[in-house]
Amino acid sequence: MDLNKLRYSKTIAVKDMEAHSNKTEKVAVLEKDNSLSVGKMPSDYSKGEATIETKIVFIISGGDKREKDYFKMLMKDRHIRRLKIAFVSKKGQGLVPSQIFELAKEYLFNKRFVTETDSFGIDANDTLYLVQDMDEFEADIRAMFDKGDEIRQATWIVSNPSIEIWLFYHNFDTPEGYLDEGLKKPLSERSQWLKKKLDALVPGGINPINAFADIRIAIANSKANYKECNGLPDVYSTQMHILAEDILNTLGNEFDEMLQRRKEMAERFMRSKI
Repeated sequence: MDLNKLRYSKTIAVKDMEAHSNKTEKVAVLEKDNSLSVGKMPSDYSKGEATIETKIVFIISGGDKREKDYFKMLMKDRHIRRLKIAFVSKKGQGLVPSQIFELAKEYLFNKRFVTETDSFGIDANDTLYLVQDMDEFEADIRAMFDKGDEIRQATWIVSNPSIEIWLFYHNFDTPEGYLDEGLKKPLSERSQWLKKKLDALVPGGINPINAFADIRIAIANSKANYKECNGLPDVYSTQMHILAEDILNTLGNEFDEMLQRRKEMAERFMRSKI
């Protein structure tokens, strides 16, 4: 579904959103936070009617699976009205920084974000989030930063060494005493080591889908431990809290309403087993 069809004027009448709610389920894949805009006002719209501002979060990700899984809770909730997520990555192998840059440049030039199933218009005030693991790509990331003027609407979100450090902060408030050993690992091995370490620290590993419920904890821990080295996140630092705060600010009370719905569903499920 093309979300341009929902663009009334950066706000959508509540009753019209209800009518479109089933159709908008199809929106799923990239991420950036931005308003739906432009277009004609629906014929049944009247002045003074309650409206809800709807945004799309556009994300181009270097990762293939974990990043997308992390947002599934939000992407699958048909009751969410203020935010839709559109996500793009390269299936099976992810994207390197130069590939992310070229996609962002193409989308911004054409003013259109293209996923495997949909395409979305990009407005002048929209921002693309470019989610990238540091790994051994520091030189490549810096080279792309030097071309920043070509993609001014895009915001890089870098995790060092990888997205796993963001997942770590959902459960732990400091890397000290937990991840010290990883500092001795070569850059080429640090990401894989961190993934295995998380599996050892958390029985069964951290499920990125369920982790989203603890996003506020992760934001606080990530910000408390954030450091930079020459303009990039230092080891065990991530900029994911920037993207996360943008999402929460857009959702408003819809985030807690979503968590309450999930809690009630779980309780009903447990009662059915008795």
